Amino acid sequence: MTDCYKYLCEFSHPNFHSNTVAFELDKEAKEFKIRHDDPMRDQEFDLIGYLLISTHIFLNLYDKLEDVLPKDEFSNKE
Repeated sequence: MTDCYKYLCEFSHPNFHSNTVAFELDKEAKEFKIRHDDPMRDQEFDLIGYLLISTHIFLNLYDKLEDVLPKDEFSNKE
């Protein structure tokens, strides 16, 4: 699970993996190519699998927040 977390963190924070999905470095032309309209590559499909894992965990944790936080956190304060 730690490997999944580390992999997902790469996309949550602006660093190597998130940047490789967003753009490519063309060393010969000395420029970055933004990949906005390009088709997905195999490595992006790997990301979807990790996101599916984290989404399930997030939803379960979110649903349990009300059980662990003080009751006045969810009251309507007007």
